[in-house]
Amino acid sequence: MCPHGQCVTPACVGGHSFGEITALTAAGAFDEAGFVAVARKRGELMRDASATPGAMTAVPRGIDEVRALLAEIGADVVVANHNHPTQVVLSGSVAGVERVEQHLAAKGINAKRLPVATAFHS
Repeated sequence: MCPHGQCVTPACVGGHSFGEITALTAAGAFDEAGFVAVARKRGELMRDASATPGAMTAVPRGIDEVRALLAEIGADVVVANHNHPTQVVLSGSVAGVERVEQHLAAKGINAKRLPVATAFHS
């Protein structure tokens, strides 16, 4: 029951990254204890993953163009997030992301390195 009588009930929920856990909880897939358990496990896995060097970079281009550019380069990098029709985030080894950023810069495309501990979402 809504404590104020003015609450919104969504028709659907969605999330990205940690937001997926929150969305699943809001949708009733997890209770509070399940939310905490999944969130804790995710944190442990991300902590462990951050021990492996990696990088992420945001590219201000559409997904088809980014995939074509990646095919040209052949770098150790994958599409991590397709955030927007004109923004794709790439994830991979530090050397692979640097190689992609250099290739993009030579084409006049300014990718933006994200301040992350490793190659998340890869």
